[in-house]
Amino acid sequence: MTPEHSGGDVPTVSPRRPIDLSKIAYQLPRPMGMVPAVSVAGAVMLDGDGRNWVPQSPTVQFKPLLLNVSQGYHINILRVLASGVLSRHRHYGPVHAFTLRGTWHHLERDWVASIGDYALEPAGETQTLVVPDNVPEMTTLFRVTGGSPAWGTKPFIKQDRAGLLVVLASGYDSDVHALPLRAETTVLGATLIQDQAAEYEVGEHRYLYLMPAVGRPLVNGLQIDARVGAAIKGVRRLIITAVKDSEFVLVDAPEGRSVLSSTAA
Repeated sequence: MTPEHSGGDVPTVSPRRPIDLSKIAYQLPRPMGMVPAVSVAGAVMLDGDGRNWVPQSPTVQFKPLLLNVSQGYHINILRVLASGVLSRHRHYGPVHAFTLRGTWHHLERDWVASIGDYALEPAGETQTLVVPDNVPEMTTLFRVTGGSPAWGTKPFIKQDRAGLLVVLASGYDSDVHALPLRAETTVLGATLIQDQAAEYEVGEHRYLYLMPAVGRPLVNGLQIDARVGAAIKGVRRLIITAVKDSEFVLVDAPEGRSVLSSTAA
């Protein structure tokens, strides 16, 4: 088969080889400690169910795709619906950014990230993110890695502490055994065996995000399947009951304090 060509040497195209149906899936044991594979349907469908987005302020939302507390990284989509300057911050691990809508840049760099662009923010860099005035929406997928080696050595809650919500990481000095965070946020984990329940008291003006890794917990009577996150607000108590053996992560973050300051100020 030869495609149409305007002149010169005519390139040849080899016919596609058929799929070898004799191939089988890998069947040997997986490495010890390997996390389960995850597939998030419609992950970058940005105009779908609004309940998948966690409000951080009236103009800032994020959509968590993966929260990996055992290996110390998370993947989320950040959406900003107003121009402004993000407060200056430093990353202690590398950050990979894929721009899905709009444009943004750092005051410290001379490049501008646009739709389809990839950017690396190296570990240790201090930066100031800007969404320009003429951009109605900036949406970017970030893969953020923590910088402390303790993240990789923190064990998840197993059967000997089943039924307990254990603080894994925290921005509060009182949580002396938790991994440090640089935010007024708490990350908790729990293992519940079938029919076991745990309760969590929620402070005022807090947003919660619960993600089961395995199992099927009921959260205040609402069933949440494995690898399906639930954004929660406006409740003062969570009652989490395992329909079957479950492991989950719960993020407790402050409500609605805007991280953007107006560029017109």
